[in-house]
Amino acid sequence: MKQDEMPDLGWQADLLKAICGSESPDLHAILVPSYSEGLALYRDSQRALRRQVLAQAYPVIRQLTGELCFHSLADDFASQIPSCSGDLHLYGDVFPQYLRQSPVAADFPYLAEVAALEWYIHRQYYAPDIPLLTLPLLVQQCGGDVAQLMSARMQLAASVHLLRLPGNAADIWLAHQTDQFDGLRWREEPQHVLISRPEWKPLVSIITEAEFHALSVLHHGAALGEVLMLLLDEQPGSADLLLQRVQQWLALGLFSAEQAENNNCQTTH
Repeated sequence: MKQDEMPDLGWQADLLKAICGSESPDLHAILVPSYSEGLALYRDSQRALRRQVLAQAYPVIRQLTGELCFHSLADDFASQIPSCSGDLHLYGDVFPQYLRQSPVAADFPYLAEVAALEWYIHRQYYAPDIPLLTLPLLVQQCGGDVAQLMSARMQLAASVHLLRLPGNAADIWLAHQTDQFDGLRWREEPQHVLISRPEWKPLVSIITEAEFHALSVLHHGAALGEVLMLLLDEQPGSADLLLQRVQQWLALGLFSAEQAENNNCQTTH
C-alpha cells in the first residue's frame, strides 16, 4: 500500500465479523486456505479473554452463578453488546444493565444489584491517587480553632462513592469476602453504601440513611458544623459520638486534602 492510499476497510470489517462468528465468502479470496483453523483459535482466545476480564470485574457474580453459567452470560453479553472502548478496564461497564434484562437472571434480581456495586468497586482500583485529608492535616489547616473547624467545608474525593441500593446487595458482597453465608437472604430493602479507598484497596461500608444524607450535604458545600447538627437531629447521640464519626470519615479517606485547603480553612505556616 502506498503512503497516500486509504486502507481497504471492507475486508477488515469482514474479518471482524468472521471473528465474531459471521463469516463472509469474500474472505476466502483474501486469506490463505488454512485460515479457518487460525480463525477458530483467534475466536477461542478472544472468548477466553472476555470471560477473564469480566470475571476480574465481577468476581462475586461469578461465585453466585457458578463458572459455567457465568461463561454463558459472558458470551451472550459479548454477542449482544459489543465493547465501545479499547481499554479492557472499561469492558463490562453495562453488564449490570444486561443482567436486569437477561431472562436467565430474571428470577434472581440481586444479581444485577450486586453487579452494579461490583462495578463501582472495580473502578476504584483505577481511580487517580490524590492527597487525602487526615485529622492532623485538618487541625493544622484550621489552626486548632474549634470555630474554624466547624466552618470547614470538605468535599468527597473523586474516588469516593455514595450509593443508595434497592436491596441488601452490600450484605451479599461482604459475605463473599469472608465466606459467611449463614442466614443470608436477598431483601428488597433500601441500603446505603459508602465506597472509599484510603490506601490501595477499596473499602465497602454500610451506613445509615442519616449518615448518607449528612455526607451528601457536606459534599455539596455545607459547613461541618451544619452537617453535624443535621446528623444529630436525624440520629441523636452525644457530641463525642459525632466527633468519633468525623474521625471515622477521615480514617476512611473520604475527603480531598486539596479541596479542603482551598475552602474555608486557612492553612497555618
